Amino acid sequence: MVKSRHRSGIRQYIKNKPTKCGIKLWVLADSSNGYTVDFNVYIGKAAGREVSTNGLGYDIVMKLIKPFLHQGYNLSFDHFYTLAQLVKDLFVLGVPSTGTVSENRKGFPETLKSSKQWAKSVERGAMQWERTGPYLAIQWKDDKVVSHLTTIDNASEHAQVKRRAKTNNVIRELTIPQPHAIK
Repeated sequence: MVKSRHRSGIRQYIKNKPTKCGIKLWVLADSSNGYTVDFNVYIGKAAGREVSTNGLGYDIVMKLIKPFLHQGYNLSFDHFYTLAQLVKDLFVLGVPSTGTVSENRKGFPETLKSSKQWAKSVERGAMQWERTGPYLAIQWKDDKVVSHLTTIDNASEHAQVKRRAKTNNVIRELTIPQPHAIK
């Protein structure tokens, strides 16, 4: 969101964002240096643009990544864009991808949708996963459950992360395993 108080039809208001009012941009950026590779200005629903059955996030990602298909790039995105169908389609087009996902999304494995119950019975650092076709769905318990879809990483690679925990009014540092896909 680019902050702006101008008056036009492309100005957006999103109450839960740090920059609440402005021009919404969809941006494809290079993670190694932060430069913008391509972007698209969101001009609203009434612009005569049809949204596919896969949703707006799917359409935007496919439009921005189109010139970079089959070139060896990996794509990372956040939960707004992460959709099982998008991850599958990008894999077929030669673009491995990864991103956090909401477990109520269409295509997310049914066996992993009861994460709140699972989280009550396991300790911090626990992980569960399921491979569905080309992608891997991973859930990892930190303070809360983090869900992730990936065609880049596997479930066996881990890193160690430090976390602080309070027990009996004493704060101590823990080292817990974290899936490489989430790191």
